[in-house]
This record gives sequence, structure tokens and C-alpha cells, in this order.
Amino acid sequence: MCDIDVYTTPVVTFEGGTSCKCCSNRSFKRKHFYRRSHLYQAFTFLVIGSCLLKIPYVQAEPDDPDSLAPPADSSSKLLFNKPLDTEDSNAIYFEILEPVTLRYTFKSRPARNFGTSFNQSYQSVELVIGDPLNGCSAVSNAQQIRGNSVLFQRGDCSFLTKAVVAQEAGALFLIITDNDPGSMSTKIDMVHDETGRTVNIPALFIAGKDGFMIQKELKKLEYGSFALLNIPINLTSIPYDQRKVPPWNIV
Repeated sequence: MCDIDVYTTPVVTFEGGTSCKCCSNRSFKRKHFYRRSHLYQAFTFLVIGSCLLKIPYVQAEPDDPDSLAPPADSSSKLLFNKPLDTEDSNAIYFEILEPVTLRYTFKSRPARNFGTSFNQSYQSVELVIGDPLNGCSAVSNAQQIRGNSVLFQRGDCSFLTKAVVAQEAGALFLIITDNDPGSMSTKIDMVHDETGRTVNIPALFIAGKDGFMIQKELKKLEYGSFALLNIPINLTSIPYDQRKVPPWNIV
């Protein structure tokens, strides 16, 4: 901030040498008045200019999420939604149909060196929460999982073990969620544990935040611990304004 009062009233002297009350009692000749007046104006411009130069100018960086606020319209929210980055060629996307509180599009990443690819698309297939959730032992709800899909949580055993358990329960595929409920990253490599076992179903990994919210909503709604989903979906064929992004993934 500038400490100089640029609005200080200059000495004003009228013709004849008389001064106004707000000015100095001294009198100046006409030429001295003009000389001082011009110097004062020049000084005032310099002060104002220097103050303006001291005003900080901040330009928001386009990649800085703290400097940008997501727009209100849903069609633009995808620009701020890094988890739905369509440039990720390895990602597999699915959409939940029911319950309606989870009717969004989700991103997943397939296992790196075990399991199979999707050789067909599944419509309205059930995603069942496994019991136990860690998927490290035979599930107690195999009857519900058979012919559907199962959701397990990362931890306590290898990714391959979870896939084997899902396959033995008759699952069409399995989804493993990160065990960090605040994580929005899917960049976890699910690799073979070198035990010689084979898996013939797809295995996918989703962010911990997505998995946590799926479990939370299903338990809250007492929906029978399953959701209905379509998988895989071609995200590039869906217009931006029709993509339903999970609100917790807006960054």
C-alpha cells in the first residue's frame, strides 16, 4: 500500500498574491504558483503510478486446482474430473444403474498379468459385496455371487487370491477396491503372486473413494448388498453432457 496521501491540497494562490484559508499564509507570485503547480502535478502522477505498480498481479495456473472452481453446469464438470481421464487407454469404465444414488460412471484398471479381458459386455449385472469383504477365504454368499460379479477390498492377501476366490464362487468378474477410503487413484498394478494358479475371469481395480461410497450407499439403503451395472462401456461414445460423474470425484 502507498503511505503518501496523493490527495493533499496544494497551495493555491490567486492573482494578486492572496492565498486561500486552506493554504500557506505565504504569498507567491504568479510565476512561482504555476511552477509549483506543475511540479506538484508531475509528482502526483509519479506517486499514483508507483502505487499502481505495487499492486500484486496474480494469474491462476490452469493446472492448479486451488485456483479454479468447477463450473456449475454438469457438462463442464468433466474438465475437472481427473479420475475420468479418457486418455487412459488401459482404463475400463462401467456405469451403475441401481440404486439411483450411485447412478454414475466409474473408472477401473484391469490386472496387469492375470485374469482375462472382457470378451462381451454385461447389462444389468449384479455387483455383490463379498463376505468376507477382503476376499481371502471362501465367501459365505457364493449363491448370490454366482453368475454375477463381486466386490472385494484390497489387503490381507494377494490380488490373485481374491480373484481365485471370486472365480470359485462362480463370479463373472471381480472388482477390487483400494482399502484407503480417501484415495481417488486407480494406478495400482495388480500382479500375479507367482503361485502357479490361474484365473479365467476379468479382475478390476477401483479407487478407494469409489469403493467406499458404493459400500456406504448399499448398506444405507439396505439394497441387499448389490448394485446393478453395465460393463464395459465406451466412454468416448458418450457426449460430455451425458456423462454422470460421481460428485466426490470432482476436484
